[in-house]
Amino acid sequence: CDNLRRFLRSFCRQGFSAVLREEDLTQETLLRKNPEGYAHALGEIAKDLGELIRRVISEAGVDGIYLSVRSVANIPAADYARYIAPSELALLSAANALSDYNLLHICGYAGYRNDLSSFRDYPVKAVNWAVTAENVSLLEGRRLFPGKALIGGFENTKAGVLYRGSREEIEADKSDVRNILRRLGVLPGEWTEYSKTQLLDYSDDAPCTGC
Repeated sequence: CDNLRRFLRSFCRQGFSAVLREEDLTQETLLRKNPEGYAHALGEIAKDLGELIRRVISEAGVDGIYLSVRSVANIPAADYARYIAPSELALLSAANALSDYNLLHICGYAGYRNDLSSFRDYPVKAVNWAVTAENVSLLEGRRLFPGKALIGGFENTKAGVLYRGSREEIEADKSDVRNILRRLGVLPGEWTEYSKTQLLDYSDDAPCTGC
């Protein structure tokens, strides 16, 4: 389909996941104990991911990346900017060198809350965050991320209608969300866990979600 766009979902800090579980550590602990070492490790991971991004865009025909970021609990924004943001910005630099269409996903999985202001100057075409978890509406996001397209839609928690609602409830909520998106000029979509969600056959202009 000529209208289909393909994005590589990319993480930088996920490279630590297995190590952190094995050693019973947290990113907060690493940042407090050895922030420079942690930043260096992220930078090395970003180099490899940057090469992957370059090849996926230039050789596989992917349109851009969907970079997932997340604040670290109890770590000041200044420390995030100093020790973590450079590795994320390196990934965006690699992607932006080849594509103008790169997206930022500020992960609010399972109700996690972020400091959205930490990401307001990231050089991306569009931004997505969990409206309910962050308690930041799409209208407020328009002011927080000026000049960027916004991606939004259904609530993506187990309390949301997409997870627990009937087809009729989802259809009703779909109409409300679609009207909001049209007024604000927002792109439909949001990361969602589908483990217990029945996928419905929506019309082409319906708000959607995507992993």
